[in-house]
Amino acid sequence: MDHRRAVLTHSPVDVSFLLDAPAGKHGFVKVQDGHLATGNGQRIRFWGVNITDWSRGSQQVPSKVDAAFWAATLARFGVNSVRFQFLDLEAPRGLIRNGGDNTRSLDPEQLDREDYFIAELEKRGIYIDFNLLVGRPFHEGDGVQDAKLLRQGAKGTSLYDAQLIELQKEYAQQLLSHLNPYTKLKYTDDPAVAIIEINNENAINVGFRAPSSFYEDELTMIYNRWLSKHRSQEEIAKLRVICGVTPGAPLPLLGRRGQGAQAPSERFYAEAGFYNDLQHDYFVDMEKYIKQTLGSKSLVLATADHSHSSSGYPILLATTPMDIIDGHTYWQHPEYYVEKSPMVNDPFNSTVVELSRSAIAGKPYTVSEVNNPFPNDYGGEGIPVLAAYGSFQDWDGIFWYTFEPKIDPA
Repeated sequence: MDHRRAVLTHSPVDVSFLLDAPAGKHGFVKVQDGHLATGNGQRIRFWGVNITDWSRGSQQVPSKVDAAFWAATLARFGVNSVRFQFLDLEAPRGLIRNGGDNTRSLDPEQLDREDYFIAELEKRGIYIDFNLLVGRPFHEGDGVQDAKLLRQGAKGTSLYDAQLIELQKEYAQQLLSHLNPYTKLKYTDDPAVAIIEINNENAINVGFRAPSSFYEDELTMIYNRWLSKHRSQEEIAKLRVICGVTPGAPLPLLGRRGQGAQAPSERFYAEAGFYNDLQHDYFVDMEKYIKQTLGSKSLVLATADHSHSSSGYPILLATTPMDIIDGHTYWQHPEYYVEKSPMVNDPFNSTVVELSRSAIAGKPYTVSEVNNPFPNDYGGEGIPVLAAYGSFQDWDGIFWYTFEPKIDPA
């Protein structure tokens, strides 16, 4: 029997009965008493996975044959939410049409398959988390400057460049206002869409280095406009002396990580205030677009605190106005692997402690990316340890990274 068509029943470890299917039947997930709740006021916690194609040979947009099999498998494991990451890649990996000089349209076939998969998830009681900006590759045809120099998802730059922000809004409109033919609902009106994330691990801080002179000049111009509104003429004159800048010339930004620690306090606090306002205003503007312009009724999350090698307080301050606070971390991430002792011998850098620093009193808190990834001698302890501490600290969701079925070569 084709494993994709098999109906797996009567398993002693099938906990799908714990899921309150279909997802969203009580209305949109909301914030109640500082936590997540269903529309009827019942507390809900998310035990979820990311669905990506991060590793070679995996697939994130399944065929319709595979979709039901994947959804049933996740339900059997008790998963009640999935976080869709990297949907903003080009087909066949993601939803964006491939083959042109721009990334401004969605691939109809890919979108149809994703719609079907989401319908299969929802009818089993599995809620949806859409992340809008993760790995999108920008091209010259998108009308952006120096497209080849932009990092994946245009991290940092995407928070202030006007064209990049308009492209993000366009993508949000195309995805969220789209009618899923299998649920008969637009995603803006679908109560099973619990969370919409504005972007993934995307922040801007003192020492940000723009990818080209164009983006450096643009950011400097925005900074000088901010100074004229938030600093007195006397304070600006003092900054000119500190920076060695003549009257009339624009004040420069520190352009390299680590320079802030050596900078005079007046310069550091001016730039720190600017960056905080910049990303705060970006998130508020994007949330307004999602909720008011598009009419989405889902909860909005700005981005994750993933700043555990430095202070996470700036990004937490900027994201506090959103509905949910979120954190990411890994124990010995293979991409950034550095030999460490077991978490019990290095408690201040453990997943538990790092993630606990991101929670804010009175706000729902989720962990939308975490794992003790392979190869890791302590991989087996990751799920029970974090589940225990997440329950102890009353978190609202944990999404493991990542669920990646492989493409059947046959």
